[in-house]
Amino acid sequence: MLAAFTQLGVSRITIVSPYVEEVSDALSRLLERNGATPARVGSFGQAQEAVVARISLRSVEEAISEVRKDPEIEAVFASCTNLRTLPVIKTCERRLGKPVISSSLELAWHMMHLGGLPTAGRGPGRLFAA
Repeated sequence: MLAAFTQLGVSRITIVSPYVEEVSDALSRLLERNGATPARVGSFGQAQEAVVARISLRSVEEAISEVRKDPEIEAVFASCTNLRTLPVIKTCERRLGKPVISSSLELAWHMMHLGGLPTAGRGPGRLFAA
């Protein structure tokens, strides 16, 4: 995720997390120690991983879209590979006018980047536009 933030030139982010507060707080601290500013953290408060995959796309989209209330946020990071984000990335980016990065999206991008493969146009959103 840090490589994705660097690629996009963003550091002031909102985190959308499915996790309980303790896990979301640990993620925030990790980001802070590495130069990112998690200005906001939104969480679904789920302790069971099996529940995360059943969070509706509409709920994920609404949680990501809450960022429009804070013009100083540069990007949204949707944490957790089980959180279904891929179908809403483009819509949310259009709505917000900001990058939306998910765990799965950034993992795919970073693997391609490290492997020397072209990434432009190979996935949704601004991360794959560069």
